[in-house]
Amino acid sequence: MNGGTKKGELSAPDESGVAAFLRRDGYYPVKITRLGDERPAIRGKIKPKPLAGFCSQVAVMLRAGVPVAKILEILKEQTDDKPLRLIIAEVYGAILKGSSLSGAFTPYSAYFPDVFLNMVEAGETSGRLDACLERAGNSFTRTAKLNNKVRNAMIYPSIVLFVMIGLLVIMLVVVIPAFSNLYADSGAQLPAFTRGLVAVSDALKQYWYAFLLAAGVIVFGFRAWKNSDGGRLFIDRAKLQIPAIKKLLVKVYAARFSRTLSSLLAAGVALPQALTVTARSVSNRHIEDGIYKMVDAVSRGEEMSAPLERMGLLPPMVTYMTKLGEESGTVVELLNQAAEYYDEESDAALQAMMSMMEPALIILMAVIVVPVLIAVMLPMFNMYSLIG
Repeated sequence: MNGGTKKGELSAPDESGVAAFLRRDGYYPVKITRLGDERPAIRGKIKPKPLAGFCSQVAVMLRAGVPVAKILEILKEQTDDKPLRLIIAEVYGAILKGSSLSGAFTPYSAYFPDVFLNMVEAGETSGRLDACLERAGNSFTRTAKLNNKVRNAMIYPSIVLFVMIGLLVIMLVVVIPAFSNLYADSGAQLPAFTRGLVAVSDALKQYWYAFLLAAGVIVFGFRAWKNSDGGRLFIDRAKLQIPAIKKLLVKVYAARFSRTLSSLLAAGVALPQALTVTARSVSNRHIEDGIYKMVDAVSRGEEMSAPLERMGLLPPMVTYMTKLGEESGTVVELLNQAAEYYDEESDAALQAMMSMMEPALIILMAVIVVPVLIAVMLPMFNMYSLIG
């Protein structure tokens, strides 16, 4: 009545009934939401580490005979990850209303990897929910460990690049102008390379806002292109052509493919569906498209090893283990062994890449800094030679 807003709950058959009730009392509804339809405010997917902990805890308590509703009641209070805790609370409410666990998670599918939802559904269907969640927990634990290793490995080069850019800006904005004034007072003729660097320095000082704007446009434009279908496909295909990182990425993708597929097949998921989910979990659009072609071939009755070999994007060992598993009926076990092998190989390749990165960064710093130093020192040498 006085221009303020109020929030509350009313019982009515539908939204129009709530609106009529409010208008009768002199209120004008701004938003009417059916109780239970609100979704927790969450950005992005649930991270692998808390998801691994959730899967493992549920599996352990299920084996101890604890009902699903009681498990969720416990975890919605004890889970440290806030986004996951909010979803568990919503899922717990749905379970109390009679929903299945997979059905309760379905409205929140955008926040979870496809493999998690498929493992839950397969576990409920087969009556082996504890085993399926245990496998999912192990898989997410491996993913979390690898992500953590990659993140830690990138800290050092990120710091070096940041320092390098800062040093370059300081030299252009502070050092170059100081030497430029010194040379101007002496009346010395500057070399062309030095004059060009002085011009860049003057432009950076005078039009710094234009440089910032251009950098922002480039960054945001690149991010938009990278997130597009064409951009993502181009980048993911290019990753597999760069010798420095190809060896590491192929092993990571091989481990991810083998572990995800073996987990889904062990849970009883049909092969075409398991391959479809695996394709989305690999996190490389180029390989994903290749796996979708495998789905078509398998749906036509081919064995999986034949289209996998034709795809040619994963190491030959994965194809060999798959073919051997098809012949012996042990696809799940052999794919799991391949995943373990490529997990170890990924660790070794990551360490090798890090050992190569340090000298590469030093060389890059020299390539950027040394020309600036030459441009500053060259006029000084010329002046000494003239004096001499």
